[in-house]
Amino acid sequence: MKTYQSGNILFFILIAVVLLAGLTMVLSRSSTSVNQTGSVEHTIIDVSAIKRYAAGLAAAVQALQSRGCSENDISFENPIVAGYENTGNPSNESCFVFSEEGAGLVWREPSETDIAITPGTNSGIVTGFAVSGIGAADAGNAGVDLLYLAGVTEAQCTKINADAGIGGSVSTSIATWTTPFLGSFTAGTVLGTGGEADGIAGHESGCITMTGSTGVFYQVLLAR
Repeated sequence: MKTYQSGNILFFILIAVVLLAGLTMVLSRSSTSVNQTGSVEHTIIDVSAIKRYAAGLAAAVQALQSRGCSENDISFENPIVAGYENTGNPSNESCFVFSEEGAGLVWREPSETDIAITPGTNSGIVTGFAVSGIGAADAGNAGVDLLYLAGVTEAQCTKINADAGIGGSVSTSIATWTTPFLGSFTAGTVLGTGGEADGIAGHESGCITMTGSTGVFYQVLLAR
């Protein structure tokens, strides 16, 4: 009788061990799923913030032009990041994007949108580039676009291009993006052709993969 009761106890212990192991596996999988879901949602939120900010800049440029500001009058001078002074328009703030007398926008620091960038290194509002299929798009001044650039994570880059329907090669050999727009357009590189991020041709915004797998979001602010 004692041997029978001992067997029963051992049986119930084994069942408890099996159930505990199963519960641990379920909880582990659930935790992993929650973490993955949270990461995806965070990426979606970040990408939305990046695109909204870029679209706001593009709308601001168009609004200033509709008020009579020439493309050379437009200034991105602001009190947060130095180096955007348009010397051709030193005082007429009605054509300033980041002025209450102009478009009234506020320069947004990278941390405000979780953009993984180094200001002045691979981000900013630049000239010297054109996107194939947008505007005249040539390497000379006449077809160089005005671009907003921001470094992004690999997950953000993937999401951006998926949303835009961009496929194919999006990599480029370009290593720096440090020619800020100061009122004039400089000759440069046509993107979206010739092996330079061919997949972005015809897209006003998207993500380019630079050397070293660094993702750079771009938005055409002014197509020329």
